[in-house]
Amino acid sequence: KLLMVVLVVLYFLSGWFSVKPNEVGFTLRYGRIVGTGPGQTAQARMLPPGWHWSWPFPFERWQTVSTKERELPIEFMFQLSESERKSGNLEYRYDNRLNPARDDYLITGDANIVHANLKLKYHIVDPVAYITHVHPQPNMKADERGPIHERNPEYGILSSLARNAVIETAVGQAALDIRGSKQNDFVRAVAAAINRKLDELAKAGTPLGIGVDPTGGVIADKGVGSVE
Repeated sequence: KLLMVVLVVLYFLSGWFSVKPNEVGFTLRYGRIVGTGPGQTAQARMLPPGWHWSWPFPFERWQTVSTKERELPIEFMFQLSESERKSGNLEYRYDNRLNPARDDYLITGDANIVHANLKLKYHIVDPVAYITHVHPQPNMKADERGPIHERNPEYGILSSLARNAVIETAVGQAALDIRGSKQNDFVRAVAAAINRKLDELAKAGTPLGIGVDPTGGVIADKGVGSVE
């Protein structure tokens, strides 16, 4: 009997969870945010940092969402060797032909080819939408030792949206503008295109809860071949 009492106590104690700073928390009952009945909003049920309790599994579960800035690389580069990635120096190639099955590149509006190494910076601006439409998605890579951006649930859909935005933006600009003095205009146009795609999803009823700063949300990374 004592053992049964201890097990019951441990079961109820397992419902305690902590929401860290720069996070918001939710309690979900059978996949639905608790307290979202008639006249109640999911935003009102966001839990602030601190300790909270929910009914243990299988009745309820808890979930936290980080509101810190996240990063996602957007690369349109030819295949790089490991030494090139580490040193940042490009090695001489005897075969200068691009292979679409191996190399990545952008085609500009003046029918030129450029390589770009961009970085997307974004925030979770609507944790409710993120929990509802993004977080249930499986990770693209099950290997937990991989890069953090590949382990985020939004990696698959956001990387596709971002790549499409870069491709569409590059088609409308000249290569020398992308590489030269108008590079800032190019990355701002990419950020605007990503936000438009996110707005389209929201209007279609599937908001992702992700926001990109229109001025600094996309930057030309200073790594190998930032924009060449």
